[in-house]
Amino acid sequence: MLRRLGIRAKVLAVLAVPMVVLLGLGAFITNLALTDATTARAAVKIVEVARAYLPLAQAIETERALSLTGGDPTAIADARATADELLAATRSKTAEMDLDQYPKVIVDQFLVTQDQFANNLPSARRSVDIDSQTAIIERGYAGIINSQMYLVQPDRREPRRP
Repeated sequence: MLRRLGIRAKVLAVLAVPMVVLLGLGAFITNLALTDATTARAAVKIVEVARAYLPLAQAIETERALSLTGGDPTAIADARATADELLAATRSKTAEMDLDQYPKVIVDQFLVTQDQFANNLPSARRSVDIDSQTAIIERGYAGIINSQMYLVQPDRREPRRP
């Protein structure tokens, strides 16, 4: 194939082949680096969210304990206010997450956990306010706490609804 070409064309062809290979290899390595950077950013974000969930889980547990033991209404109100503050802080962190970067099972459980906070927390608080049965109050708070535990559980096959 190169026999019909002149010397100048042959030299250019010999130099062009390694350049094309280097360009292709550079594009491939750049793509791998970008993928790794995206994965690292996603891991950092999930760690930030997990750190935000820890004090929230403790605040919900405190609120649950006070609600179940018939605690002072002022102490219950303070525990609720603390939980609401931490929930707002957690929601601001979770709003920044790109859920497309995570496996579907984790995203589904994350959405279940968000649903627990949006629906079961107000319901559990209403049960406390109307002095409902202890089992009903316990079930409301247990659903929230269990959904958080399933979220960080290492072996998940399907999202669980407590």
